[in-house]
Amino acid sequence: MAGCGADDSPSVSTPPAPEAAGSAPARSDACGVLRALKPEELLGEPTDGGLLLWETHSDSVSVSQCQFTGQGSARTIGLLLRWSADGKAPAGREAVIDEVRAGDALGVGAETAAALEAGSLVEGAGDLALAYELLGHNVMLWKGRYQATVTVTGDGGNALATSVAKQVAGSL
Repeated sequence: MAGCGADDSPSVSTPPAPEAAGSAPARSDACGVLRALKPEELLGEPTDGGLLLWETHSDSVSVSQCQFTGQGSARTIGLLLRWSADGKAPAGREAVIDEVRAGDALGVGAETAAALEAGSLVEGAGDLALAYELLGHNVMLWKGRYQATVTVTGDGGNALATSVAKQVAGSL
């Protein structure tokens, strides 16, 4: 696993600009997006500098996942960011739940679907955004060709996840 620091990562400090017709695809850069939001300020303490958990890029899909952890409390802010050439928001909450159940290759779809059903819609965070509780406080959002999931662990995580999701959507 690689770090997300400026010295040891190909990450940039801002998300990619929207692509023009016929241009090369955008790259998802979860660490860059989170870094631009100043995770130290969001968590209220110094962080570990960020950890790039994984990434993959092709002409049609670009995915990256990053996490920042507070040095004192072990609270975390994570972002899974996906860009796809044919990306668009699902028709609504029920469509998301149906997709989660249908694409359950790892056997966790039922648990995730139940968490989404118990969750709520989030206004002002992209084209569609859903808040839910599952291994942390999460907001899954879609904006344009991007899909993102913000996860926050620790105290105050629900409000912080919603705030970060709105900021992420605003930066895409």
